[in-house]
Amino acid sequence: MVKLPDGKLQMVKPGDAVVDNVTVKEIAQGRIVLEDKSGKDVETVIVRMENGKQRIEHLKTTPDVSPMLVAPGKSGK
Repeated sequence: MVKLPDGKLQMVKPGDAVVDNVTVKEIAQGRIVLEDKSGKDVETVIVRMENGKQRIEHLKTTPDVSPMLVAPGKSGK
């Protein structure tokens, strides 16, 4: 179960959308992993329950930036 921003409780499973652009990726004992695609980058949000307290981790992933490929050219001489 998750508590939505409006205060309502919702039963969720992996693949469910929690709010716009946020989906449940994994549910495990004491944690839930969400994927947030609302910004320009994809962000993984891990919500953990430890000793009755909630801890949230944000992990941003950015697309790999490939180096520009340069082919050898012929000299005009």
